[in-house]
This record gives sequence, structure tokens and C-alpha cells, in this order.
Amino acid sequence: MQQPILDVNQGIANIAAHLRPSNPQMEGNSVLGRADCQAKGESTGFKVAILGASSDIGQSLAMLMMMNPLVSVLNIFDDKLKVGGVESDLSHMDTRAKVSSFLELIDLQPLENALTGMDLVIILVGARRVLPHQTAEDLFNINAGNVRTICEVIAKRCPNAIVNMNCNPVNSTVPLAAEAFKKAGTFDPKKLLGVTTIDVVRANKFVADVLGADPREVSIPVVGGHATGPTILPLLSQIKPPSSFTPEQVNNLTQRIQFAENEVVGSYLGDRSATLSMAYATAKFADSCLRGLNGEADIFEYSFVFSAVTELPFFASKIRLGRTGVEEVFPLGPLTEFERTGLKKAKKELAESIQSHTKGIARVAAHLHPSNSQMADGFKVALLGAVGGVGQPLALLLKMNPLASVLRLHDVLSAAGITADLNLSHIDTAAAVRTFLGEQQLENAITGMDLAYAAHKFADACLRGLKGEAGIGECSFVPSEVTELPFFVTKVRLGRTGVEEIFPLGPLNEFERIALEKAKKELATSIQKGIDFVWK
Repeated sequence: MQQPILDVNQGIANIAAHLRPSNPQMEGNSVLGRADCQAKGESTGFKVAILGASSDIGQSLAMLMMMNPLVSVLNIFDDKLKVGGVESDLSHMDTRAKVSSFLELIDLQPLENALTGMDLVIILVGARRVLPHQTAEDLFNINAGNVRTICEVIAKRCPNAIVNMNCNPVNSTVPLAAEAFKKAGTFDPKKLLGVTTIDVVRANKFVADVLGADPREVSIPVVGGHATGPTILPLLSQIKPPSSFTPEQVNNLTQRIQFAENEVVGSYLGDRSATLSMAYATAKFADSCLRGLNGEADIFEYSFVFSAVTELPFFASKIRLGRTGVEEVFPLGPLTEFERTGLKKAKKELAESIQSHTKGIARVAAHLHPSNSQMADGFKVALLGAVGGVGQPLALLLKMNPLASVLRLHDVLSAAGITADLNLSHIDTAAAVRTFLGEQQLENAITGMDLAYAAHKFADACLRGLKGEAGIGECSFVPSEVTELPFFVTKVRLGRTGVEEIFPLGPLNEFERIALEKAKKELATSIQKGIDFVWK
């Protein structure tokens, strides 16, 4: 006999039950269906943005958020072209949320459009740890620029939104985001939350396996921070329902929870980090935030937030969520000697991460936004299209250029593992490198070296002109009166202001005059096409 097809609402409720399991710390919480959502007076639902939605985590997360009955608008943003395909795929789901995609271009307009009027912003952008030897500092150096820019746009376009920070390292990106919001005058400690739910999810699962229990009925507090190692501190003594462990079990479980990411990275053979479990945990936390916004009572989670629980300004501990975001932060409770020792280690490492990066906003600003284009120690250079066969060797040459002090690399492609930033940072030259990339897959091709050389040669001439060197001549396609066309390639003299002189063509022979007429005819069509594209 054929099984009956589940009602759509019931199907969503069943999935929601997995994201909202009943446990001793969430007593009173109930599965919320579409009808419940509307009955509470929030028939329009909430607007959610996922930044980094084309990543492996982002796609799964977007699917789960599309299934959330509290979401009415889902904006997905990424720097990868396939974000449009993700939108198309999601748009076939028979759920209430309206999905729209936004592709990062050269300017910030797509990001601004994606964030305008959002209630909840989930930040997934940037590189994630996919190699065991990658450190939190490595990830910070790659991701900090993106976090800063995103927070600046949030401050303008949705200053009252709850921000779920899931860009690594959370221990540093949350303080950095706080400083960015402070600078913009919009910082609200109740609305900036570092997502550490994956640590709680893992703790519940690992401990339940040892106990032979249902992980949905087990609750383990995990406090401290969120970076592989000692900042992740499970409080096994506070397990609910109460259970006892041998000292060996406590040590082994703590170690496994703290270094669980290594298991996944190793299993993926360095190709990626946790994706499905991370998407699940992120969706679970986002769902709690939305339920709090919707007015549900007693919504508890663990999160890395602005806190007075310890002497540190930020700490992960139990919180209560509500209409304004974080409405209560709870103390740690009684600790065992093992946990007190672990807490000291966690606080020491956290203090270094927070201190070095609370002021990171100024450090990132110094690298990404110098006060002007001409600096005593060199110039800032942006390379758009840095991952391709031309872009990589060109980035190498620019890194070697003594006139470049800051090198910003951007591409819509992605590279798994070590990004161009890390490779270039091993070169002992002055330029500070920052990348604007998601997870990437480096191209193996080494073609385009001649083009890279030529591009670098021209860039070098521009930098030498900015520096004030005299007699810097190049040929370039520029606005020109050399012919009747508005643009033409001709010899130019470069200086501090850019193109300071355009030279005439000089005498031509009959062959060259005929070729010039052919060139002008084809150029006229190409130029008009570009102009029409903007004004059509």
C-alpha cells in the first residue's frame, strides 16, 4: 500500500522538530508551524539575508532557511556567479519565503541591496579552515576585510538587524564587527552574536553516543569561544539530564569536542571543512533568533556575545533571546577543578584574540583604506581577477614591486585550501596582501605569463608616475582628441595625476593610413556599444 503524502505544513513542522529539539534547557519551546506564526501577529514574517550563500555551507543553510515558516524574504549574496543558480533552485520550493540573489560586483551596490531592511543577517562569507595547519590568524588575515566592509553596509542599510557572525575566526571577527559598528555609531551588544552552536551540537552528539542516549534529549553547555582548541570548553559536569563520567572520559570527550573540526577536515582530505553539520547548527541558531524576534518566551542558546560573565569583553555562554536580541546572559555556574583549569586556558587564548583584533578595525583600515592614494611607504593596488591564469602571476609580480605597500586581491572564483593571500605572504617583500575571496579552488594552469608581465609593466609605470618620476611614457586606450573618436590608443605621459599628456600619432605611410581608417571604423562600433550599454 502506498504511503500517504505528508501535508506540506506537517512536513515543515517535522523538519523544524529537528532544528528545535526538546531538551531540559528549552522547556516550554514548541514546534512552530505556519499557522502558529500567523496567529502570533507576524503574518508578514521576517527578512533574512545570507552572505556567502553559494558556499557548501551556504547552499544547505539557504535551503533550511527557505523551509523556516518564520522567513518571508530570503536574500542570498555571494561573489560567485552560481548564486543565481542557487536562487533558481530554491525558488522551486513550495515554501512561503521569497528568495532573491545578489552577485558581488566591483562596487558595493549588490551588497547594499541585499541588506536593505533585513531583520536577520547571517555572515558566512570568507575562507574557512580546510587544512589542519591553518591558524585563526591565517583566517583573520583573509576574512577581516570582508567583515569590516559588510558591517559598514549593515550599519547603513539595516542597523537594527540581528547579526549572526559565522565567519572565522569568530573569536576575532565578533570583536572586529563590534568596533566597526561602534565607529558607525550603531553598535548594539544585544544584536551581535557569534555562532558557536556547532560546538554545542557536537557536544550533545558525542556525549549521547557515549551514554547510548538520544542526542536530542542531551544538553551540554559549551562556553568560552569558537576556535579549534582550548577556547571551546564543554562543561560536562552540568549535563542535563545529570550523568557521571570517569576522569578519562571527561578528558577524552573534552579533547574530541575541542578538536572535532580536525575530524571533518581530515575526512574531506583537506578539500573542505564541516558543511552539513555547520549548516544545520547555523540554521538552528538562526531559528532561535527568529523565534525570539517573534515573541516566543524562554528561547535559550549559547553564543559568543558582549558579556560581563568574565573579565573579558566577549565570551560564549548561555543566553536568552527575545524581541531585542540577547535579553539575558547567564553566569557559568559551578565548575569542577578540570573545568576551572580549562577556563583559565580558554580565557588566556581568548584575551589574545580579542585584544589583537578589537583594535583590528584600525589595523584593517590602515591596510585597506589608507588616507590617500599616495603614501610615504608606497601605494595601494587592487587586482580584480586575481585567481586566473593571468591574475596569479600578476599578483606575484605586484607583490614583488617595491612601490606597492598594499595589495588587494579580488576574484569571483574560489580556491579550496590555502588562498593566494597565504601563498604570497611567504614572499619577503613589503606589500601587505589582503584577499576578497570565498572558499576557492586554485587553477593549475600557468598560462598567461606574457599578459601578466605586460599588465605589471603598465601598472609599474603608473606607480612610478604617481611617485613623481619624470618621462614615464606608455601607450594606453584613453579619452582622446587624437582622432574624431572619443577613445583611442596612443602614447601618453604618466605622472602624479595619471595621464598628464597625450601625444599625436605623428606621420603615417599610406599602408598605416589605410589601416587607421579600418581601425577607426571598428573602434567606433565597439565604443558605441559600450556607451549604449550604460545608457540603454
